[in-house]
Amino acid sequence: HDIFRCALRGLLKEQGFEVVADAADGWDAVRLAKQLSPDVVSMDLDMPGMTGVEAIERIVRSVPSTQVLVLTGSADETDVVDAIMAGACGYMLKQCSPEELAAGIRAAADGESVIAPSIATKLIRRFRLGGPTEKLSEASERTLSPREVEVLKLLARAKDTTEIATELFLSPKTVKNHIASILHKLEVANRLEAAVYALRRGII
Repeated sequence: HDIFRCALRGLLKEQGFEVVADAADGWDAVRLAKQLSPDVVSMDLDMPGMTGVEAIERIVRSVPSTQVLVLTGSADETDVVDAIMAGACGYMLKQCSPEELAAGIRAAADGESVIAPSIATKLIRRFRLGGPTEKLSEASERTLSPREVEVLKLLARAKDTTEIATELFLSPKTVKNHIASILHKLEVANRLEAAVYALRRGII
C-alpha cells in the first residue's frame, strides 16, 4: 500500500494535480478530508482500521463538497454497489491507465459520475440476470418526466453529461438540470446512486 500510494502521488503530480495529502488507513483518510476539504478523495476499499465503505460514508457526511472516487483492485459487483450507496461518485480499477485515472479525477471534481466501462457492463448484467427487479414506486412514476426517465436510462449506461446531451439533442446545462431534478425526486445523493436505482428497478 505504501509503494502504491507513493507511485500514485507521483503519477498525479505528473498529470498536473495538487496532491494535498495521502492516508495509510481509513481513519487517517477521514481525518485529513475533514481537515483539508479536498476537491476529490481517491479511496481504496481495502484498508486497515476502517473499511473503505465506512470511510466513504464518513467523508461524504462530514465534507459534502468533497467527491470520493474509488480506486481499487476489486471488480466485485457487491463492492461496487456498496461503495456507490455509501456516497462514492465513481468507481475505477487500479489497472486503468494514467490518462484514464486523470480523466476520472477531473470528471469527479466537476461533479460527474465515473465508472469503469467493464464495471458498468457487469452491473447491468447482474441486475438484468439477477432475478425479478423492483418496480418504480408510484410516486416516482408520477413525478419523473418522460425526458427524465430517458436521462436516467443513459446514466445507468454510464453515460456522462456530454454523451447524454449529444444523444438526446440537448445542451449540457439542460442535462445537468434534468439530473439535479432526478436526484431530488429519487432522494439519492449522486448520479451513480440514481443509476443503481434504475438498474434495480429494471427500467433499462
